[in-house]
Amino acid sequence: GIGSTNQVLTVSAGGLPAWATAGGGATVTHQTMNLTSDETTDSETMTDTSVVLTMPSNANSQEFFFGCQAGVKSSSGNSAYYCIEDDTTDQPQVKLSQSTSTMIVSLQYAGVCLAQEVRLRWFSDGGDSTLTLYGSGASNSIASCQSLEVG
Repeated sequence: GIGSTNQVLTVSAGGLPAWATAGGGATVTHQTMNLTSDETTDSETMTDTSVVLTMPSNANSQEFFFGCQAGVKSSSGNSAYYCIEDDTTDQPQVKLSQSTSTMIVSLQYAGVCLAQEVRLRWFSDGGDSTLTLYGSGASNSIASCQSLEVG
């Protein structure tokens, strides 16, 4: 036959295929966060946004993938920098030549779950530029993040 419910195809010690009862497997959890109001900054040093998730502890040897997408704009069109930070160190920054119209920033990061916060950070590259990160007021460009934790 082709096996039965809850069985998987394995390879026996002799190298032959055999059906066996499935056992264990990875645990996958999912988190989502959507920004509920606009945020602005005119900081010229890296600063936190409210786009953040807290990873679980590493009890199950979990690792995570974090993805963030955000609608942003600059009041003067100066460049801006964005990064994902995981409470241990700033990760590689993305420099974006900003526009006074809305642009989409998309960043991803993977790491080990250690009960840490993982967040989007940003700063403006000089001048009198104010950056806006869109929340609930912009229906197609709301800042949000998602994570998948696997262990």
